[in-house]
Amino acid sequence: MSKLGWRQRFRAWITLDRVTDLTVDIFLIIFDVLTHPILIIVRIGRWFMNLWLVDRIKQLARWCAHWFERKRAYRLAHGHGIIRTYWWLILLSPVIVALIAMPLWLWVEFKTCWADPTC
Repeated sequence: MSKLGWRQRFRAWITLDRVTDLTVDIFLIIFDVLTHPILIIVRIGRWFMNLWLVDRIKQLARWCAHWFERKRAYRLAHGHGIIRTYWWLILLSPVIVALIAMPLWLWVEFKTCWADPTC
């Protein structure tokens, strides 16, 4: 069996459905660019912000997981119980939950009041 070159693979790959989809996508992008050029900047900014935000959330989750892993190793090495190790975390848990829930609550309130200005 001979190995196909990139031209043969491209010709085998290209079909009427793919050409139609590609043409429609290109037309929609051009139409979108011509009618709303600021959207390009906003979408690129939103894309980079999303990448940055996702990276920070992943970094925070990894940090928390490793912190608990180190704490568990320390607790087991010194023979401490769970309450003795995490007492401050248990006491602060309502505050932590409130801080995590606050942005979600504010976002829901903002969306509700945005839709209904009389709220």
